[in-house]
Amino acid sequence: MLANISIIDRVAQHVEKNPNGKAFVFVQRYDDKGDTITWLELWRQAQSLADRIQTNDRDIKKTGVLIFCIDEKNFIISLLAIWMRGAVAIPSMVGRQKGVMKRNSHIIESSQPDIVLHDSPAEELDTLHKELNTDTKIICVTEIIENQTEPPNSTWNNHRMGGLLQFTSGSTAKPKPIYLDGVKIAINCAAIKKAYSLNKQSVGVHWLPLFHDMGLVGSCIASMWTGCLSVLLRPTVFIQRPRAWLEHISYWKGTITSAPNFAYEQLCQRIQTCDINGLNLSSLTSVVIGGEPVSKETLTKLIEKFGPCGLNLDSLSPSYGMAEATLLISSGRRIAGPIYSSSHSDFPVTGLGAPIDGVKITLRDKQTLKPVANGQLGEIWISGKGVGQVIPLDKNWRIHKGGDEVCTGDYGFFEEGVLFLTGRDANKIIIRGRNVFAEDIEFLVKQSQPTSFCAGVAALGIEDNGSQNLCILIEDNRTQQALNIRALNEVILNKIGVKPSQVVLLKRATLPRTSSGKIQRNLAKKQYINHEYINRVV
Repeated sequence: MLANISIIDRVAQHVEKNPNGKAFVFVQRYDDKGDTITWLELWRQAQSLADRIQTNDRDIKKTGVLIFCIDEKNFIISLLAIWMRGAVAIPSMVGRQKGVMKRNSHIIESSQPDIVLHDSPAEELDTLHKELNTDTKIICVTEIIENQTEPPNSTWNNHRMGGLLQFTSGSTAKPKPIYLDGVKIAINCAAIKKAYSLNKQSVGVHWLPLFHDMGLVGSCIASMWTGCLSVLLRPTVFIQRPRAWLEHISYWKGTITSAPNFAYEQLCQRIQTCDINGLNLSSLTSVVIGGEPVSKETLTKLIEKFGPCGLNLDSLSPSYGMAEATLLISSGRRIAGPIYSSSHSDFPVTGLGAPIDGVKITLRDKQTLKPVANGQLGEIWISGKGVGQVIPLDKNWRIHKGGDEVCTGDYGFFEEGVLFLTGRDANKIIIRGRNVFAEDIEFLVKQSQPTSFCAGVAALGIEDNGSQNLCILIEDNRTQQALNIRALNEVILNKIGVKPSQVVLLKRATLPRTSSGKIQRNLAKKQYINHEYINRVV
């Protein structure tokens, strides 16, 4: 059934049945109620833009269109217009920061876009020009939308649906391109709708950037599929004032929101108990936590701090997902709240639920690749109709076909049908012959210190005479509290059997991070070895 229904079909239905209904609200400042666009306005503006997306002789399904828009409304209009034409959307970041420019250079090199849709100022565009082929077409989205005087003449075939080339976050290696056709996108969106009980009355309140899979699919494309309202805060709104996230949930009576674990940790750290007055979070039925290991400690603190505002335990939805699977792989929303297990870890690991529709999870032995028994630790492989094609960096996405099964690089185990994630293979540290996940050590570090002390932690294995010494990098959160090195050494010695060879205290925002906020441990290790942190020590 889903093979014959596309996102374009679904949006066309919303336009027909609810033309004046609110589709998206765009909030650019924390004190702003937002700019609203209806389903009909969205459709017409996308049609106008689609009229301008012309191609040469290339097959439209192999035409790559890079979205280079800082404005969320322009981004979504561009996405819909690309799919109206049946082309492939390639989301990218906007900005002149070194990390942003490096990621965009990689995306452009890997995707070789035919067309660029942008709303950027001249200086931003000049930077992009240097990376593009000379025959790449560049179209300004704002000029077309602002000059629209009447409904477009074109009537697009509603069954036309392009694809998506999204990139992994690049926490352990260079971002990989993932090709997804319209069917895979539809299957995952339908599964997201089912997993979180979404309907047309649902209201999402989100702030994650749209160039990242969790923001793009979770807060934008899934809303297009469902026909519900999605309130999109610019990421800077959360960064500057985390409370604004909760204020908009309260104002719009949001039913679903989503973010990585670190964002909820920020809420608990930066919002004082006296600042929760006036917030009402009782409308939330799904608080999605994903993007990185989900901490029991964080979930506990969330309920302790925001329970008085109406946040319910059964709304907490620890989830597992990645770009390779469009977005969602499993969800752990339960009436009784999250569950935990310590079967393969020194501390409680959060249950991430059962695989969703369209995704199969197989746990394999890393050496033999044979499936492991139920309850045993194994490397996570995913397959199914919602899983995309992983394109090797040296291959052309237009012609290369990936395998049917994808190795995630994560380790986990099943208990009673529930998936528990323990860590990533790339984050293993070998200490005296014992394999230890960096995530475990980082958890112990945070546990040993005052709650608000650590802004970020990276545990690294530094090679020394065939073994590895443990080095820990800690970002100081600029509090009045001091690092308790004795407690840190004691807890790690008791759990791991060794003390760190070095603990380095850094200024806040020193550790390298991906576009979604994950710490890039491999890059941090390289920078440590190259003595790049010497001038950034607190």
